[in-house]
Amino acid sequence: MASMAEWTQLTGVWLGLYSYPRKLEPVGFTATLIETAGAISGSSHEKPQQGKASGQTIFATLNGHRSGDVVEFVKRYEGGIPHSLAIKYEGTVRDEGAEIEGRWIIPRMWSGRFLMIRSGPKAEAIVRQKYERALI
Repeated sequence: MASMAEWTQLTGVWLGLYSYPRKLEPVGFTATLIETAGAISGSSHEKPQQGKASGQTIFATLNGHRSGDVVEFVKRYEGGIPHSLAIKYEGTVRDEGAEIEGRWIIPRMWSGRFLMIRSGPKAEAIVRQKYERALI
């Protein structure tokens, strides 16, 4: 069992999925987080298979903070593609710092769920398996 000191920092590469509130396919993404004294910054990229950015690799910046096991950050797409709205992510660090699970919100529009797993040899398969179980 890892001690809290071993996962105090969320710095690293994370693989994840986010879902929509409708019957749209979940979108996989890769995020690089840098945590310094509770402040979080970073970037992400994804390749959605639907919508006006379908098939394109799109990039975003991430900025927020962590307090204990609570993580909050705002995602903003570069160049306004697929849109220029700020997306708030609220999550909880679980599994000794190996995953972050929560929801994303576009205020007064819609929200959905997300799951991030620290990158590793089997991270993508783990993300999909846990996400599919959560949908049942």
